[in-house]
Amino acid sequence: RAEELFAEAYEMDRTYDNPLANLALVYEARGMERRAEELYREAIAAEPSNARARNNYAAFLESRGEPSERVLAELLRAAATGSHPIIESNLKKME
Repeated sequence: RAEELFAEAYEMDRTYDNPLANLALVYEARGMERRAEELYREAIAAEPSNARARNNYAAFLESRGEPSERVLAELLRAAATGSHPIIESNLKKME
């Protein structure tokens, strides 16, 4: 149901990028990694300052075994765009 609602929200207003990042989480949870990554990238491209999307994308990259440098770079971009305890916690885990 979440997938349907996020897709509907995005269809209603394509300038609203949050549903894309949320859809990415849904697809990630379903094991649809390729689609999740596409949506994370699309959400970040639509709104580069979306710290939550960047943080979640970094966690996604880490879960896929991407190089730690790539994960850290995305977390640093997230931290540069917004402060959040989860981002700070993830950065500490990377140290």
